[in-house]
Amino acid sequence: MQTGQLAEILNTAIFSLSQDLKTLEALNPAAKKLIGFDISGIADKIKSQQKRIECKISSQAYNIYLSNIQDSYILEINPIVYQDMNQSTHELRRPIQNIKSLTEALIIGAKNDPQKLDEYLSKLNHEADRLAVMVNDMLSLSHLINGIEKPNLVSFNLHDRIDKLLELAKTRISNGVELKNAVSKDTEITADLKLFDHLVSNLIDNAIKYNKDKGKVIVSFDTNQLIISDTGLGMSHEDASKVFNQFYRIADRAHIQGTGLGLSIVKAIVDLHAWKISIDSKLGQGTKFVIELL
Repeated sequence: MQTGQLAEILNTAIFSLSQDLKTLEALNPAAKKLIGFDISGIADKIKSQQKRIECKISSQAYNIYLSNIQDSYILEINPIVYQDMNQSTHELRRPIQNIKSLTEALIIGAKNDPQKLDEYLSKLNHEADRLAVMVNDMLSLSHLINGIEKPNLVSFNLHDRIDKLLELAKTRISNGVELKNAVSKDTEITADLKLFDHLVSNLIDNAIKYNKDKGKVIVSFDTNQLIISDTGLGMSHEDASKVFNQFYRIADRAHIQGTGLGLSIVKAIVDLHAWKISIDSKLGQGTKFVIELL
């Protein structure tokens, strides 16, 4: 079952249950088949008067709310869009605080110095852009996880599509990185075109940003596997296991511009297509993202 379909089911999964807790337990086989989750222990949670529990389904966290309404139990399952609100609030606070500090400096008198005025206005513009990108990424991730973004599958030539995405990426290169399309010219795949562009562009941009000067980025396709590889900084096994987490940034690369949400969006798009993604990377030896088109 695709993640989008799962989220749609979970968003509407409200069950009215009689006070006979055996009714809830009897639903378990159907629930297992429908959402892949064992609800047999929920009866115990009701008995203990615990009103909310958390579970994980297909690597996505969900809240299960329990309430008693008109002599019936209501079980509602909703996805936890941001599993760490403290972290998301902290990330949003940074650009907002920077904008406030720069504005206050201008009000106090920096606006009277033409050089400082130009410098501070440029920084304000940068922080506003950073905030806009972060908010847009948060909305995109929310739509994907909640099943609002539904895939519109079409067939297209992969080589031609990669050519267009690499051509656009060239305008964002500042470190002399070379881009190469190694996909066979007759390769056809099926995907949502907009989401596919978002996914691949994100991986290409990362491969450029975290590359060495005059390094290489190669996009290839082999036996249903789309591969984006680079000759860049690479990452440890521990970091590779966390980079799909929301707001995760590798410690020694926090100075490189990013929101920490890009790879979370990549993972959500992969899940929405029922594909798989893996990382092969070593520190100082580059990174390879492999997307298996199932």
